[in-house]
Amino acid sequence: METENIITPEDDNEASEQKSREASKRTNDQRTYYETDSWLDIPEEVQTKFLDLGIKLGWLRIYLNGEEDYKAVGKKINEGWEFVTSEEVPEMTVGYGYSKSTDRFENCIVRGDVALAKIPLSNWQERKDRGIQRNKDMNDAINARLMSMQDRRMPISDNSKSRVTVGNDQFLSIQRISLNKKNNNKKNP
Repeated sequence: METENIITPEDDNEASEQKSREASKRTNDQRTYYETDSWLDIPEEVQTKFLDLGIKLGWLRIYLNGEEDYKAVGKKINEGWEFVTSEEVPEMTVGYGYSKSTDRFENCIVRGDVALAKIPLSNWQERKDRGIQRNKDMNDAINARLMSMQDRRMPISDNSKSRVTVGNDQFLSIQRISLNKKNNNKKNP
């Protein structure tokens, strides 16, 4: 003899109540994900917090082709960079795909092949100023060398001019001509 499962209205209410409890529990347990344009964006409040302490944040490459980049990491550490730990910025471990790697970057904020690092602002500014000065000196040396090779029969002059254009000039002139024709046709029916 076959028995049929008959659902009474009381059973139906209990089932829907149980489902709603499960759904509310599930929504409370889900992670919060942050919408960002880039995974490498450092939240403004984190940057401000570190700048107030006189520290500059940046991303350093730690892996190259899946292998640890010992040379780049060693160079950056010698320059004064230190890796930021998850205890220093717990807000960057939530919802960003926080990676707990099992190597020496275990407690760092890692995004793919890069890790978040910090350097004293004064060291960072000195390095930036040195780089700007080195580029300026190099350009001056190139210009001096170029001018020293100048011959009176073929003088070198810097007549470069910048011109900013928007759109296609030829296309704009065609549009102007067609507009003028339309306006003339309206005047002379």
